[in-house]
Amino acid sequence: MSSVYVFDFEDRIKVGYTTDLKTRLIQIQCKLKKKAVRTFSVAAPVEVEALVHKALQPYRLRGEYYTCSFDIACAAVNAAKEAVPKPPEQDRPATVKFTMVMEKKLALQLDYIGKNQGRSRIKEIEQACREHVKRFERNMEEIEGT
Repeated sequence: MSSVYVFDFEDRIKVGYTTDLKTRLIQIQCKLKKKAVRTFSVAAPVEVEALVHKALQPYRLRGEYYTCSFDIACAAVNAAKEAVPKPPEQDRPATVKFTMVMEKKLALQLDYIGKNQGRSRIKEIEQACREHVKRFERNMEEIEGT
């Protein structure tokens, strides 16, 4: 998941964007040869990072490092996150995840069919399930509540 983060190194604040927060923190701590005393992050798109950098411009030390307080940087992240419009909800039906155990031979056969038809195994299973439901409703009764 992508995040906008604030790392406090006492003498400077680092604000950035990453998809791997733990690894990014380790990288920066190694580069600076010091540990962060506080960290803050929120799940957010990259546009939030750009707004935070703009808001913190008066405090810029160099690059993505700032001289402001940790609280000011965190407040800037929260404000920027609220300012970025949320992406519209996809017009997709709700999905439910489930785990399915199957025989190895069947799994390999579905993989083969999927590769030849350009679909993944899960798409093959989903298509077979849809066809099964259609046959059931056509031959038996319509399933209510779905």
